[in-house]
Amino acid sequence: MMGRVKWVGAVLGWSLVLTAGAAAQNLKIGILDEDMLRDKYTELRTALENLGDEVDAKQSEFDAMQKELVNQKKALDLQKSLTSDDKALAGLREKEKDLLASAQRLRDLMRDTNQEISQKRFQVLRTYTPHIQKAVDKVAADHGYDVILKRSDTAFFNKKLDVTDLILAELARMGPAKPASPEEPAKRNGNASAPTSGGSR
Repeated sequence: MMGRVKWVGAVLGWSLVLTAGAAAQNLKIGILDEDMLRDKYTELRTALENLGDEVDAKQSEFDAMQKELVNQKKALDLQKSLTSDDKALAGLREKEKDLLASAQRLRDLMRDTNQEISQKRFQVLRTYTPHIQKAVDKVAADHGYDVILKRSDTAFFNKKLDVTDLILAELARMGPAKPASPEEPAKRNGNASAPTSGGSR
């Protein structure tokens, strides 16, 4: 064994593809299809879908609020164009200030919501990345793999090298992932990247 097996690592992956010598031939290599993992690992897929549903709901809410502000601005501009009375114009200008303040509050709300969604997405990564790594390590140890690479880090691979089903079976055996606490630092392995990059909408 070459120490702890990593399930990601572009540099290592390309070095193996480019050095088809005796050393590489002696390695037992596995490939993890991360897209297939996201699709078939129900627990992770559900977490990502729930987050995506939340993003969609928030976006719809913001779209409606923005549309209402735009309509109010158009109506206000029309009133201003039809009004010549100084007192009435002064009142419309005050309404315009209120409208600008509402637009700023909406921008602040959108910014805060984006930060909240980003934190939730990060929590998903922190929960499932170490859990998946444990499954990869167990499959590697049980089946004698020296290296397990992500499919996205390889230009080509023989389908016989795919170990995704083995890892999914191990994840099922392991049971639910333990949620990472907010205070707990993210546990990353070497150059490991999260399994859910681009997963949420």
